[in-house]
Amino acid sequence: MDRNFQTAIGMYERSAALFARRAGTDSLHFPAGFVPAWAEQAEHLALAGERLGDDGALQPLQSVLGHLFGQAKAGYYAAQPISIDAALPLAEPPTDGAEQLQRLWAAFAAQQKQIGDFGAPLPVQEANYLALLQRYCWAIPAPLVAGQPGDVSLYDYARVSAALAVCMTGASDAQPALLVGGDVSGVQDWLYALSSSGVAKGLRGRSFYLQLLAEVIAYYVLERLGLPSCNLLYAGGGNFYLLAPVGSESRLAAIQQDISRKLLRMHEGALYVALGHASITQAMLNGQGDTIGSAWDAVNRVLNINKARRFSELDNAAMAEAIGSPLAGTGELKDTCAVCRRTIESKEKGKSLDEGRRQCDLCTSFEELGNQLRRAEYLAISRIAPAETGTTSGWQPGLAQFGYDVQLLENANDAKAGWQVQPSELVRIYYWKSEPDISNFPGWPGEQRTVWAFRPLAQCTPINSEREIATFDELSSEGIERWGVLRMDVDNLGTIFQKGIPNSSLSRVVGLSGLLRLYFEGHVPRLAEKYNRDASGSQRPRMYLMYAGGDDLFIVGGWSDLPDLARDIREDFRRFACANPKVTISGGISLALDKKYPLYQAARLAGDAEHQAKHQRGDEKNALSFLGEVMGWGGEFERVRSRVEDLKRWLGDGEGKLPRSFLMTLRSIDAEWREWKKRETGASRRYQHTDKTFYLGPWQWHLVYSLARAGERTKDTHIKEEVRDFAESIVGAEIHWLGLTARWTELATRKNDPRDKK
Repeated sequence: MDRNFQTAIGMYERSAALFARRAGTDSLHFPAGFVPAWAEQAEHLALAGERLGDDGALQPLQSVLGHLFGQAKAGYYAAQPISIDAALPLAEPPTDGAEQLQRLWAAFAAQQKQIGDFGAPLPVQEANYLALLQRYCWAIPAPLVAGQPGDVSLYDYARVSAALAVCMTGASDAQPALLVGGDVSGVQDWLYALSSSGVAKGLRGRSFYLQLLAEVIAYYVLERLGLPSCNLLYAGGGNFYLLAPVGSESRLAAIQQDISRKLLRMHEGALYVALGHASITQAMLNGQGDTIGSAWDAVNRVLNINKARRFSELDNAAMAEAIGSPLAGTGELKDTCAVCRRTIESKEKGKSLDEGRRQCDLCTSFEELGNQLRRAEYLAISRIAPAETGTTSGWQPGLAQFGYDVQLLENANDAKAGWQVQPSELVRIYYWKSEPDISNFPGWPGEQRTVWAFRPLAQCTPINSEREIATFDELSSEGIERWGVLRMDVDNLGTIFQKGIPNSSLSRVVGLSGLLRLYFEGHVPRLAEKYNRDASGSQRPRMYLMYAGGDDLFIVGGWSDLPDLARDIREDFRRFACANPKVTISGGISLALDKKYPLYQAARLAGDAEHQAKHQRGDEKNALSFLGEVMGWGGEFERVRSRVEDLKRWLGDGEGKLPRSFLMTLRSIDAEWREWKKRETGASRRYQHTDKTFYLGPWQWHLVYSLARAGERTKDTHIKEEVRDFAESIVGAEIHWLGLTARWTELATRKNDPRDKK
């Protein structure tokens, strides 16, 4: 085990030496550590055969997203410490790169020197060194030879080459490592199939718990295999991937059994974590024949098979422990959790709700976790002695089964009383808002066992007037008082990883995953949080970010803001992807039929809408589905959004305004056009003129007549002219959006719907 950590540290030192040379200094001496004889081969494989260059001219790090699928779109990252503020690349290369690099090197060198000075155990030294490389080298390019794109960060290169070096001890040249994947199964039912009672307050905690569960189990697998932190390539979105030495297969099977036993005791079969592995060949790493993406594809196929036969690795005795005993409890509502419907055990305290209902301890703990999340500034994950038995008393005891204590800390002052870490050899303290002042952190366990590392954490929680987490029916919106669900994810992500990455190096695969996490878990929450404050900065409950990770997101919010938030996310994603036309994002929005509408149903409908956005337009995707219609981003969405604002301005009770019946006229015309379109499919009914398509039919004359009559009813000459222009545009291709525009405006201007009071 020690050899693995010594190998990783030795590889980090080689990368740090590259950093020093890039900064123009060789005055500091780096201890040799333990550097294996095949270090250069590991470094070679990490770059898919590309070679490190000489010191040369300093270049900024380019975004790999701009180079996907052979594109050459510009996007640059300034040399700076990692933060959630740095997710979007610059359009032009920074001009102060040399000065920034000098400052980063000075900070890095000072902290690097301290790593070995405290006499910390090797796992702590290794994790600290890796965190240091992430903090200062994430936006510094690995020095490749001239002519190769500088889109591999020194941090990603360092950790991938170190992970390969660890795996290559005794491995064959043809097959240097295994790719191991883990995926949480049962998420949809466990997360969304809840009663509506109190679901909002606990759902964010449940969602975050799933992320923690995957991350803690990833650490658990690393520890069982004796592997350092660098071998964890990615953890997020409820799954993880790591590199393991060839020959770990039997140990992985035993680890799978242990994980399943613990989860079966904790969640009674509702949640399962599948492990799967596939060989990584030297040919894959070098991009010869199958790419490295094919290894990911192979692992995912195995994971899908294992998820389809959950807990099959356990014998009858283990299964009987959890599901072979008689059902406990009386079956009465007062003894059943009002949220998850699980029987409340006699030893549980439970939480009293209204109308005699109760909430189990586990659901109560998720509610408390959600409250902690909105205020947290630090996440502490400490390695402890594993708990012997599973329990349903809370989420923390569940994670303690795997040997980890997890705590959320608000800030340095408030942590004094709340942080009680059990004896631990390794405490990881994650920050995400800003660089921490660790010298001022009270109660911290000391340099010998503490690792400070960056990781994004998605925070966006609506607060009501009582300064508590708002329930869904408290989310405010324009017009009709409804909440809705927005779901979005990256189009063709599997194809991107399998075929889109240039030179298909493992370092680029890992780097792309890290950038996607920085955008979705770091940048998207900030976009959503803006909607929870009004112009004066006061709180208003509008957006609830339930989940953002990997490449997708799930947001509950006031329905009227969701289309605009979706547009904001897409616009910034386009910047994030360097305007690469091959890298797009799509989404779907559903509306609750009333304020008490079941979340699982709204989630399913939003998923259906997202699927519609991705498939209704063939291979084009890059769209949003809203109110049953699919709009392409840019021209189509902006045209409809602008028309909605026009209609809202025209309608009203004042002099010169149009009556709301005008909207019904538009919807009637839309219905007539759709019926006509079903009957008249021939090209003879379409007329192409310059860049516009005109559809000719009886609905057209009804439209012109109806809108002309509507214009005559208003004394506002400006509105009258706008209505005339509106009629002319609808005769063209804008007829496609007439129904959506009218329906959207109707919802945005409707008040006092009796269904909202249910």
